[in-house]
Amino acid sequence: MTSKQLVYEEIKRRTLENNIEENEIFTANDLATSLNLSRNTVSQYLNEGLKDESIVKVNSRPVYFFDKSALIKKWNVRFMGNEFASFDLLMAQKEHDFDQLIGYNGSLSSIVEQCKAAMCYPDNGLPIMIYGPTGTGKTLLANTMYDYALHQGVIESNSRFVSVNCSEYANNPELLTSNLFGHVKGAYTSAEEDQDGLISLANGGVLFLDEVHCLKAECQEKLFQFMDKGIYHKVGDNDKWYKSKCRLIFATTENPQDALLKTLLRRIPITVSVPSLKDRPLLEKRELIYRLLEQEESKLGKDMYISNLAYSTFLDYEFKGNIGELKNTIKATCAKGLLNQSSDTLQIHLLDLPSYFFETIKSMQLKTHSRDNETLFSIHDLKGELKPVIPLLQFYAKLLNAFEGEEDFSKVVDQSKVLIQNFGSSSVNVGRFI
Repeated sequence: MTSKQLVYEEIKRRTLENNIEENEIFTANDLATSLNLSRNTVSQYLNEGLKDESIVKVNSRPVYFFDKSALIKKWNVRFMGNEFASFDLLMAQKEHDFDQLIGYNGSLSSIVEQCKAAMCYPDNGLPIMIYGPTGTGKTLLANTMYDYALHQGVIESNSRFVSVNCSEYANNPELLTSNLFGHVKGAYTSAEEDQDGLISLANGGVLFLDEVHCLKAECQEKLFQFMDKGIYHKVGDNDKWYKSKCRLIFATTENPQDALLKTLLRRIPITVSVPSLKDRPLLEKRELIYRLLEQEESKLGKDMYISNLAYSTFLDYEFKGNIGELKNTIKATCAKGLLNQSSDTLQIHLLDLPSYFFETIKSMQLKTHSRDNETLFSIHDLKGELKPVIPLLQFYAKLLNAFEGEEDFSKVVDQSKVLIQNFGSSSVNVGRFI
């Protein structure tokens, strides 16, 4: 066995046999000492493994390495990338399905429960409509439902998530019909051979119809029989019936009651409304900003700092495009910050934000504004500010349930004594960011 293979086998063994934590046994230095190899050689091998995606790397101090296949086996998850800026980002991969959604136990809790029910209902789930403004995360929610169904074993591991944006076919309903149901040779001029449709490809999995309000009435009607019986005709073949068992998820930015046929809505027993960003709790907006900044820090490979003014401006601004706009704004802000800096850190100041943030501020005020007057802090300080607040919010929820008879009031009182004691002794200083 070569020294390279020895390194890979040892890191795999350590990943499988030990708790995944910030432990020196996952460092190149400890591996080198144990295997009697030079640290530079071990680091080279591990970074080569990073390139072929067999190794997971955490760019903290010190740097940690893990075997990717062993992590997947231990956590039963699909990895999003294999290089992370912090250990917390790596551990976030361990979260299953809906737990990864900010607000899953807050403003989205009722939505999550209904999504789970739609996926798990026997025998083939229930059609579900996701309604919400642009940028609120409807596609992410649909993908998460698919992941949940996979991990719950209600669909097979080789099942597909098939997505179609109906707005692309708004002016060509015939093409959408052909793409959905498939066609036979000669069905129309360019149909030179039989072809399966998306409904067939999604058999056993999930078919996601986004912007479903763009479907013409005739397209909606052709879905009825499939939704009722799971059978359909291919275009050009009205004699043979085809079958598919796929779970259906619909999404729209328009009010379903106004935009869709009532006969289609009757076949969709569950509708969930995803709130806009301005209607979600401030704590969740803080978490979203932190998560998005952390993702950019990981991508750029630079320690990121943000000024108090820039952060409070993000918090106060109303993003009409919701989370999608917030994400793009943070990317644009980081890009502008990179132009002005060349160090190993990235500092985000107020003036790095896009110009439309300052439409109500006079140009003279901006010209005289000094970056030196802004207090900078690591973006990871944001996470520390969030943690102690969550138990207090959970206590409020329990208190409300107690008044409504859903919780034992005496138990809630006992829990509150412990909570107040812990909360009072903590060093929470949420105000520093406001």
